[in-house]
Amino acid sequence: AFTYNKIANYDKALEFHFISHKPATEIDDKLEIANSLNQIGHVYTRMGEYIIALDYYKRSLVIEEERGDKYYIGNTVRFMGDTYYHLDNYKKALHYFMRFLNIQEELGSKDGIALALMDLGYYHSYIGIYEKALEHYKRSVRINENIDNKYKVVFNLRSLGRLYYRMGEY
Repeated sequence: AFTYNKIANYDKALEFHFISHKPATEIDDKLEIANSLNQIGHVYTRMGEYIIALDYYKRSLVIEEERGDKYYIGNTVRFMGDTYYHLDNYKKALHYFMRFLNIQEELGSKDGIALALMDLGYYHSYIGIYEKALEHYKRSVRINENIDNKYKVVFNLRSLGRLYYRMGEY
């Protein structure tokens, strides 16, 4: 399913995700049910079917909240924030991006916090709140430098460069 999704054969990706969803449902494996719902949501997101994707993410979130596993809740609310962003529903996107950040802070996940800050930087950059975007990007860079994540430092710096360009600061 993952390979088919990567190569944009979405019908096949969905077929295999639904196949894997069935046994998880039959044995009532809540973690796998939630994971498969998220994976189905990802395929619909890649297809640009954001409303359908949100339905799967919401169903997954209900299960994850029942389980109380903040790590998985965090992943799903991030997916939802991204989906609302693509739907131009910026208020809800911000809500879910902030929820993702709060969860990462509760978990003490520096990598997760840096990722949430990148999402928020991208969000604020897109809607034209550049100072807030700068703040988030710079904080993300510092965290990624501290945890020695060179790949994400490069990604952060590229995002900062794009932001400065948008701001006309060459």
